Amino acid sequence: MHMQLRTTLIFIAMLFGIGIIHAKEKEITIKLKICNDLNRRQVINPSVEIFKLSTNGDSTKITHMTSRYDNGRLREITFDGCAGRYAIRISVDEAKVVAMDDSERRLKSQSDLEPRRIIVDVAEGVDKIELSTIFMSRKRKEIALNEVSVTASKVMFYHKGDTLIFNADAFILAEGSTLDGLLKQMPGVELKKDGVITVNGKKVSELLINGKDLFNGQRQLMLKNIGAYMVKNIKTYDKQGRRSKLMGRDMNDSRYVMDVTLKRQYSMGWIVNASGGYGTHRRYSVKLFGMWFSDNVSVATHFTSNNLNDDSTPGEEDGSLTPEAALGGMKSIKAGGITYFATGSGDKWELKGSVNAKKLNNDMSTFENTENYLDNGNTYKYTWADTKERSWQIETRHNWFVKLRDNVDFTASPNFSYRNQRNTGGLTSALFDEKMSEISREAVESIYDGGSAVDTLVTRKISETLDRRNCLSANIDLKSDIRLGKSDDMLTAQLNGKYTGDKSDRFDRFKINGHTDPVPYDVQYQHLKGHPNREWNGMASLSYNRKLNKDIKLNIKYAYDIEHDTKTSYLYQLEKIANDLPLGVLPSNKEYLSHINGNQSYDTRFSKNSHEIEPEIDMNLKIGGHALSINAAIPFSITHRAFRYNGLVHKAPKLKQWNSLAGLSLNTSTYIGKTSLSINFISQPIMQDMLSMIDVVNDTDPLNVRLGNPDLKIARSNVAFAYATFSSNNYLTSNTFMVQFQSIDNAFAQGAVYNPTSGITYYRPYNVDGNRSFDLSHTFNTNFGKSNRFGLSAKTIGKYVRSIDLAGSADVTDADYAIMPPRRRVATHTLGEEFKMSWQTGRHRLSAHADVRVNRYTSSDEGFTDFTSWTAKYGASGVLNLPMNWGLSTDLTLYTRRGFTDRQLNTTDLVWNARATKSILNGSVVFVVDAYDLLRQLTNVTYTINAQARTETVSNVIPAYVLFHIQYRWNKQPKKGR
Repeated sequence: MHMQLRTTLIFIAMLFGIGIIHAKEKEITIKLKICNDLNRRQVINPSVEIFKLSTNGDSTKITHMTSRYDNGRLREITFDGCAGRYAIRISVDEAKVVAMDDSERRLKSQSDLEPRRIIVDVAEGVDKIELSTIFMSRKRKEIALNEVSVTASKVMFYHKGDTLIFNADAFILAEGSTLDGLLKQMPGVELKKDGVITVNGKKVSELLINGKDLFNGQRQLMLKNIGAYMVKNIKTYDKQGRRSKLMGRDMNDSRYVMDVTLKRQYSMGWIVNASGGYGTHRRYSVKLFGMWFSDNVSVATHFTSNNLNDDSTPGEEDGSLTPEAALGGMKSIKAGGITYFATGSGDKWELKGSVNAKKLNNDMSTFENTENYLDNGNTYKYTWADTKERSWQIETRHNWFVKLRDNVDFTASPNFSYRNQRNTGGLTSALFDEKMSEISREAVESIYDGGSAVDTLVTRKISETLDRRNCLSANIDLKSDIRLGKSDDMLTAQLNGKYTGDKSDRFDRFKINGHTDPVPYDVQYQHLKGHPNREWNGMASLSYNRKLNKDIKLNIKYAYDIEHDTKTSYLYQLEKIANDLPLGVLPSNKEYLSHINGNQSYDTRFSKNSHEIEPEIDMNLKIGGHALSINAAIPFSITHRAFRYNGLVHKAPKLKQWNSLAGLSLNTSTYIGKTSLSINFISQPIMQDMLSMIDVVNDTDPLNVRLGNPDLKIARSNVAFAYATFSSNNYLTSNTFMVQFQSIDNAFAQGAVYNPTSGITYYRPYNVDGNRSFDLSHTFNTNFGKSNRFGLSAKTIGKYVRSIDLAGSADVTDADYAIMPPRRRVATHTLGEEFKMSWQTGRHRLSAHADVRVNRYTSSDEGFTDFTSWTAKYGASGVLNLPMNWGLSTDLTLYTRRGFTDRQLNTTDLVWNARATKSILNGSVVFVVDAYDLLRQLTNVTYTINAQARTETVSNVIPAYVLFHIQYRWNKQPKKGR
């Protein structure tokens, strides 16, 4: 680690020297104002390009800026240059660009304003120039006689500078599709179930509407309620942060954003989207979304109620609602809320926030098949579980920003949430020393009624559970950025406070049988009281940023963090006094308080004080005519942690730790023509949970006994990541490569020792080395054919994971159950290929897709047999827009699994979904019929494996159903916005 740190510091010092060498060029700032000559108002979305003119008339582009750098109004342009003649070209950012390369003559615009070209002379020693107001005039109208009709396809995507733009009108979607359906059709865009969006493998930090965060980070609200018909285009780019705007220079606070630009008729005024439907198996869906917004203010409200589990649209993605994506359980959701957004002119202030409430009911049934790898012979566990979850929650989140002065801004972010949850469930599990070819829950529950299965039985457990929990959380974050006078120095102060209160009561009633004895050897009724539990922490930080020269910036941050936690865990044994009472009903306090289990009852006190200093250097260099950005940070902290375990019987000594922790973050990026390259490395420590270091025995679950390990060390994660993208000259073809390597030193592993005689497994945490993973992927996107009607995308992935665990079996006793179990290693090799081909003609779209994953598991450990499993998904989807406003969309997917130990899971399922629509009143009303899983083959299976075991899980899903519903949409613009 010291050698690695020394090498990194030498590398940074060398780059620092390079920055000094390239410090000869000066920074030139041009101030200007751009107005429309018709009404003398400032032009929104100006696009400015600067070219350096040589004596022979040639020009070289220096920079390109658009309105996103200053709230729609460009005021300053800063670039590196020297004395000489420059050309400034001004156009509008709303231009529809077919293609653009480094030549100015290739820019094809269809805006209403004529581009302007201005010549500026920069004298020696001058670094600031203020131009008079520049007026842009309307284009002359031309009338074409004897016009010829030309048919051309719409370009799906193109690049404009470093901005990737998708043309929404070029994608054919099913009637009634929302924003998420549009994103799923875009080449290189991946939308996950939790709302995470990646573009060619690069993660999107923010999802915006018309350049603004109108929904305060609530992506799912946007994705499910903004209609695809409202969208003009979608841009992805690196958006400059507020700190950079305040300082007038790059402060390394840019975020990779996805900006949804709405069509003009939907960019102001009222929007209402509503739908309601009912179907077979009592499926229902109600959705209401209303929004009013102008240039600076928006208010939106939403409500949804359904029991569908999934609201994807047939035909909008390849294989929607397929087996591997089906959500387990039978869910019903009711949710609603309100969001607001307001901003002042010139980005002087901004207020945004939301209040949301949600109620969830979920009935889940699962079957789990686990094979445990042991050196003295594997064991096989079968578990059936039913859970009923009932919960409701309310939360409010806000972000308030104000620019107090030209050089000072302030941000406050208060948040509050409350959650109440009640879960009930039943469980049946059985552990065998031989694999059972056919097994069922009923057979396990009646296993002592006769049959040969009882001869191989180790233990059987039947239980019922009730868990009541509520949690209250409040947080406030205050931050201020201050530009020191007229200098390039910045001071940032931040203060954060958080409080969490948690209360839980858990009731478990169970009985455990061993081997062939029908009489349970252990019967218990437990009440686990988990309150009061309180946690609060505060953080204060101060950072100073200084510009050393035009290429290099230095930032130094100091932070102080304090935390205090109080947790309670009291176990009461009620089987002798309340075993006949309903689950969750307690006898009198006098009766049950006297039956406390002192060995398993305790409270803990945790405190932490941390001082952290983080120096950071940021360099933007020009080497060989190419831009190179480097950012390096070395956080160093001194942390004191104290932990006290107050057991009613066991008194553990107080744990105290002083730790000196260092990390490293190194990020580099460069753009060379149409190629971008980024290389990153992060090394950071991982602190161990101090409760796991207390050397006590927790046998609350008699079959799974857990122990502490006071010798645990701090772990460290090291991640190296490289990203490169290449585009063709016409930007219709792109290639993206990604490589990632991760290693964890002193990783935390739960060692397991199984006693085959008693059926008890003892768990104890240890540090292990050797955990590694390597990921490699290549993504390819292109359009081809006549009028580019064909689209092709392919993604190849390769992955290697080496998992290190500790597992073994022995007839251990109380004296030696803490012996470290044998080290076990499993290597997982994954190879996958995703393929999609689409064809569009007129208003119709057809596509074919395939996704194949092969996993190879190998190990030299005893009891492990190398094997290969694979899954394949392939099929077709289509959208047909028929005459008289009829529409049809469908997807048909064949899903195949092989390599599962349970033969019932090695299946081939054919999943077919379809939608028929009819729109009236110019599309304001749409009648929809959705049919899901018409062939009734949908299942949900998950598969996990590590060095200790492999597990296959099957959960229940909603049955095939047909849903009839009506969609209504309405919008109204103010007169001035028409």
